[in-house]
Formats: sequence, structure tokens, C-alpha cells
Amino acid sequence: MSTFDQKWVMPVFLIGFLVLVGLTNLPASSAWYDSVEDYQIREVEATEMAGWIIEGRNHFVPVLLQEGDEKPILDNVPGLIHLKMDDTLEQQIQEIPNYKKWVIITLDGTLSNPIAAILTKDWRRRIVLLKGGAKEWNTKITANTIDGILLSPEEEIALNNVRSFFQGANEPVIAEPESEDLLCCVEPNQDRYIAPAVTEPPLLEEEEEEEEEGC
Repeated sequence: MSTFDQKWVMPVFLIGFLVLVGLTNLPASSAWYDSVEDYQIREVEATEMAGWIIEGRNHFVPVLLQEGDEKPILDNVPGLIHLKMDDTLEQQIQEIPNYKKWVIITLDGTLSNPIAAILTKDWRRRIVLLKGGAKEWNTKITANTIDGILLSPEEEIALNNVRSFFQGANEPVIAEPESEDLLCCVEPNQDRYIAPAVTEPPLLEEEEEEEEEGC
């Protein structure tokens, strides 16, 4: 190999490496899938997410997707981000950090393909869907009783272990809603856990130092 060839080995190698890095970071081309699973969105059980809340984990961000301006259908999930499913959804999600998992909560635990495409547009986002959505969360976690739910003994034990955090010491008896569709909208009672409102920390004012008088 001549001296001239040796001089160009490193620049050519460096240029090739930069081109390879650029190609691997190109945004994925849009595609239409037949189901949400094709977007590589996994599901999480309500019991597991309740455990994360009790343990104080901060590796995830709960995101509630709801249509319209109506009152949020959940009130006991700390740090819940409420987004509207409209034309501004893509702009709304820009403020959510990508370094945490996004636990997406819908009314019934389903996502349409267009919404799934928007959520997974950025490859850095790790999207998780709450199985059964707000209905299942309120049926298993928020409701005062789980009587009538078909569960295995192991599932019932696991569910009761986390439900105790979200229930008050003295559970009041409330009337059951007429249909399951209304279960998610049951008015909260004061004897169970309700997530505090998200507030910004107060601004600290710097205290002025008093000048010491001379002797």
C-alpha cells in the first residue's frame, strides 16, 4: 500500500462510520398495521401498575387518553397526565419525557391504529397499554368490593394486597351502578385514596442580606 493510500484509510473509514450512524437513526417509515400488537405495544395488568404506585416507582408516566373536555375518569393515579384525543394529540405528547415508560390508559383498554401510530412515531418511546383501561382499573382497584369478579385464588390474593392501599379503613357502602359503562364514572368518596393534584414547587425568594453596621 502506497503512502497516498494509507493517508486516505482513516478519512474513508470515518466517513463510512458517520453514514452508518445516520442511516440507523433515520425515522422509521410509516406503515399501517392490523392490530395494536403490531406496533410492539405490550400490556400491563391493573394489579401490576397498582404495585408500582404503592412501591413509589418513578420509571413510568401514566397517560390518560380521553375524548372531549369531560372530567377525567380516574382520580387515584398519581402523576396522571390527561391528554385529549384530537388533532392536537401529536403536539400534546411532545412534553412527555421519553426516558420513562408511557402507561397509556383509555376507557376500555383499546387503541385505534391511528392513535397507536402517533404514540410510536418516535422509536425512543416505550409504550405500555393498561389492560382493560379505566373500566378495569376502577372495577378492580377503585371499587369498594370485588365480589362478582371471576378470579383465581392467586389473583384474588394479589388484588387484595394492592387494593388495601387504595381503600379507606372504614369502607362505606355505595350503590352499585346500573351498568358497567357507568362504573368508571362513580363519584369518589372521601374514605379512599385519591391522588393529590399535581402542583409546581413554590418559588423561593432570595432573602436580602442585612448590611452590618460599622463599629
